[in-house]
Amino acid sequence: VARRDKSLEAVGVKLLRFPAARVLEEPDAVVAEILAAMKASYDERGRARRQHYQTRGASQRREG
Repeated sequence: VARRDKSLEAVGVKLLRFPAARVLEEPDAVVAEILAAMKASYDERGRARRQHYQTRGASQRREG
C-alpha cells in the first residue's frame, strides 16, 4: 500500500483514508472532511493559477 500511495502522490493525487467503522458511524463527518479537502485543493490550484497568470502577464508587459 505504501508504494502505491507514494506513486499516486507523486502525480498529484492526495489520498484520504478513513477507518471503515468511522465511515459507518459518522458518514456525514467523513463526507464533510472529503469536501473540505477538495475545496482546499481547488482553492490552492486557483491561487497558483492566478499567480502564474499575473507573473506571466507582468513579464509580457515588460517585453512588449
